[in-house]
Amino acid sequence: MVMSILKKIAVLFGLVIITIAGVLLVPVKRPDHFLLASLDKEHRLYQLSSPKIIVVGGSNTIFNIDSQTISDSIGYPVANMGLHAGLGLCSC
Repeated sequence: MVMSILKKIAVLFGLVIITIAGVLLVPVKRPDHFLLASLDKEHRLYQLSSPKIIVVGGSNTIFNIDSQTISDSIGYPVANMGLHAGLGLCSC
């Protein structure tokens, strides 16, 4: 009885280890991943001439701020750096 329980625990432990290793060791190549947009955003930020307007925020910023309208109204280029609030500020 005790050996049966120990065998089941060992099998469960082995499956957990294999699952964790699979998640951590298998590379995921997704060039279209949403969070990789931060690289494009930082590149655009450095390419814009000064003076410029930089909009910083979370996903509400990226989906609800119309950078083109702001740029057309004010006359300065706009860099919308919004992506995900949990990422924090860029290292610009």
